[in-house]
Amino acid sequence: MERKMDYRKLIIVPVLALFLTACTLEIAQMSATEAVPFAGSQASTPTEPTLTATFDPTTATPAATITQTSLPSAEGGWILVHTGQGLWTARPDGSEGTLRITGPLIIPGPLTGAISSADGNFAYLTTSDFNRPYGNYPDLKLNIISLFGRGPAVSLPLTSPVTEPGGEFPSDIIRAMVEHKSFAWSPDGRSLAYIGAASGPSADVYEYLRESNTFMHLTDGPDQAYNPIWSPDGKWIVHAAAAGFGTGAGIAVTGFYAARADGSGTMTVYNPSEFSGGEEAIGWLNDHTLVARSWYMTCGPSDLRMVELNTPMMSFLLDGCLSAAAVGAGSVLFAQSPGTAAFDENPKPGLWIYISSDSGGTLTQLSPADIREIVWSEGSGTFLALASDNHLYEVLPTGQIRVLAENQTRIPMISPDGLFWAMADSEGVWAGKYGQPMSRIFSGQISPSQMLFVPPDDTLYFLDAAGSLYAAQESDWAPNLLATNLQPAGSDLALGYVLDY
Repeated sequence: MERKMDYRKLIIVPVLALFLTACTLEIAQMSATEAVPFAGSQASTPTEPTLTATFDPTTATPAATITQTSLPSAEGGWILVHTGQGLWTARPDGSEGTLRITGPLIIPGPLTGAISSADGNFAYLTTSDFNRPYGNYPDLKLNIISLFGRGPAVSLPLTSPVTEPGGEFPSDIIRAMVEHKSFAWSPDGRSLAYIGAASGPSADVYEYLRESNTFMHLTDGPDQAYNPIWSPDGKWIVHAAAAGFGTGAGIAVTGFYAARADGSGTMTVYNPSEFSGGEEAIGWLNDHTLVARSWYMTCGPSDLRMVELNTPMMSFLLDGCLSAAAVGAGSVLFAQSPGTAAFDENPKPGLWIYISSDSGGTLTQLSPADIREIVWSEGSGTFLALASDNHLYEVLPTGQIRVLAENQTRIPMISPDGLFWAMADSEGVWAGKYGQPMSRIFSGQISPSQMLFVPPDDTLYFLDAAGSLYAAQESDWAPNLLATNLQPAGSDLALGYVLDY
């Protein structure tokens, strides 16, 4: 698709300041609605896939290094905390707290992503030496266990003598596994897609099948696969590939691909622009329609698109700079800053919603507001959008919009049943009923990412800066200290919850 300008040469001029000053941020329901026939253009005729599937299930290597004990079976569930010393578990009231897995673990991304939804299986990476320079961890292994001691525990080598890292420079093969999300459970929780380099000269996509205790090598290409994501129906594993991960100015993306989970082949989802510094899957409109975006060094998130994997056909929702986007319940909510819209050939400033349908869907502008963050809340079944003037909007998947709060500096976390919300800021922790003013329930420094609502009673758990674990319930939101010295490992969410199976 031809562009009006080269983003590499984007120059922000003083006129931009006057433009931003003139932008109105008042919310207004707009009448501009246009029909968007899905896949108005084919994805520039995707090239032949450079990945080749190899369907050759191999018996998984039995675990020999896992030293965890099993969780005792009882009514209720368990709170999990990923600490610098290992995996700590306890009952919801803090009792029976102990380290179940000892030693440093590598869990790229939130702890919740390591837990299978099927039966409490748990995945994590280990290395024989955490002190190697540049993060060139040797002897990387993927460990998959049952927290309840059921079924085989496995430890799968992720490298070979050819792909084992050296000690001088960062290895892009290793970075694909430890710096980016490198494994993901299938929607049914019975298979694990993961990135490994045990069977070739690069990081590829593999799949471990828990029930048969086998794995498949799904892709084989010259570049490094990273960030595997499952389609909702469990048939596809979408992932990006990169020639290198750079030093902060972007990723050298070479392709965006999808592998069939049954091992029957791969396909090119689309070919990124030569200027792309990253490709990311935003979410799924349905079982086979992916919403993704690019990233450019001079513009940031850009080029929001829909791709129908069964075709494949591609349509742009926004061909230009993107402020924020999220997908939920068959709709896409996205925003473009009025400031950056001035530099696009087909600008769409403000807040927009695409509502899919059998006939192709419609695209509607909801507000001219300058939105800087959007999330989809599964609990409330709504989008939450935060504007630069700190107004927080609620948007239904059908397009209805209202102001939820003013003077809001963050998007709150919503409980699984949508009844409560909570957030953390520099003053502490705030909580309350959804859509109503929150009260401060804790004074102290905590990370906004270290909070989790846990069913069935929507107890709020959070870790403070000192590694103390608290629980608070809606009756009075009084924090109850459960444990201390649980310093989370990294900045990703270190809290999780698992039911007894």
